[in-house]
Amino acid sequence: MSKRDLSKESYRRAADYARKFPSRISEVREVLLRVRRKFGQLEFEVQSDLYDLLLTTQDRNDQGKILRAYQEGLNDVEQEGRLKLKQAWRADFGDDWVFDVFVDGSHGQIIVVTRSGSEAKTRNGGVYGLRISDGGQAWTYRMKKNWAPWQPYLGHHHLFFTEDYCGNRDSFDPNPYIYSLSLATGEIDWKETLGKDTDVKQLRGVFGSFLLANIHDDQGSTLVAVDSGAGMERWRYPSYCRISGKLFLSLGDVLCAQYRDREIGWFSQRGKLLKKLTLRFPKKDEGFIDLAFADRDTIYVCVWDVWQNWDENTPVESSVQETATVAYAINKESRKVRWSLRPKAVDVRFESVLPHGKKVYFCGENATVVADRETGEVVKEWPFQVLHVAGRLLFRSSRKSRFSDNPFVFYACSAGTAKVRWQRENFDLMTAENGLLVGRVEDELIVLDEKTGKERASFSLTDPRTVQFITKDSFLVVSRGSLRLFKLGGEV
Repeated sequence: MSKRDLSKESYRRAADYARKFPSRISEVREVLLRVRRKFGQLEFEVQSDLYDLLLTTQDRNDQGKILRAYQEGLNDVEQEGRLKLKQAWRADFGDDWVFDVFVDGSHGQIIVVTRSGSEAKTRNGGVYGLRISDGGQAWTYRMKKNWAPWQPYLGHHHLFFTEDYCGNRDSFDPNPYIYSLSLATGEIDWKETLGKDTDVKQLRGVFGSFLLANIHDDQGSTLVAVDSGAGMERWRYPSYCRISGKLFLSLGDVLCAQYRDREIGWFSQRGKLLKKLTLRFPKKDEGFIDLAFADRDTIYVCVWDVWQNWDENTPVESSVQETATVAYAINKESRKVRWSLRPKAVDVRFESVLPHGKKVYFCGENATVVADRETGEVVKEWPFQVLHVAGRLLFRSSRKSRFSDNPFVFYACSAGTAKVRWQRENFDLMTAENGLLVGRVEDELIVLDEKTGKERASFSLTDPRTVQFITKDSFLVVSRGSLRLFKLGGEV
């Protein structure tokens, strides 16, 4: 084979490989860099394709031409279907760190909630209204020294939040206010306290015309309804929860919420308890309601507890701590338990619920239980966390912790069998929308095709934290001290 034919063959094999395994293109490029430094028996997917070509000649220049031709084949296929990705604007917040971001589409703005970073001289926080069109500030609200917004909730015309003290806790007298900030002007319409020595543990959300808060005082825990327009307290219901309940679902004119340790209740808009339901817990009827999710006709509630495997013959230091979880499916209309399930796997705590098609996925950090939505029958138990489900694909990762620097693999699998369809090294999924996956690979923002894993766009970006789509072709990227709006265009 002539030198020219070797280059053509190298290009063809690279293009064929890239079309067959588009998600592996970037990995192969990295391997080619190592091959250029040293020709040896390296283990990688294209070894048989490339090395038989390299071994046809001992001339280093000719081998370099083969490698360049192979690289060109990969590059040309990678450019097919690639999208334009550009940064439309960027907003920086000085010494502040971004904590919460909301899209306020009715006012054409983005609401950014911040608090002082570690280098700030003054400890406080604020709220910014940024125009979606250009990122400019429509208004700004700053809190007084040593106070920052906390637990913000976006309403139709107001941002509701309580306050968090950032100063010396030894001199702190707890009595936090609830604030109602106008989304149109950035001014405070009202602020109210819910009683002396009262700690607002949670702002639960809006229920009809009421803002719901969970408060703690010397009498225990109480669910309080505040008029969202005037800030006046309308009703309260003692909950007796040892810790703040996490169950809050506004279902039209009925509120479903945890109000006691092992009980959930349905409330009218006047605060009347319409029905209550006691849930059994995994171990000795002790535990916590930790997760709730509602779809068209079902409320899913997950409860869990941690217990110690105490053994009289086992030293305390070596006793095993385990987590037990039970998931309930409750009919929205009848408010009765339809079914419950307990995973066989030990030490599982569900962190998300993903109803999809005829199945529902209960996902923990290290395991996923797949159940039939109608019967609760367990279909599968997988030893990994499912991150996202789309069509016939599900996505998971071998990454155990967001704070770990160890290499990991992102997998796209068949939803029925979990068989791997494609994979990408070190891809950290951040959001998914309209057939695109947006995530990061180190300091690169990457957009992948959902079905093939092919890279559609990329952008060098330091420390992206979260991603949120605004429209089908624009999304926000939040970093510690800045916010960026990106737009996806047509093919390059």
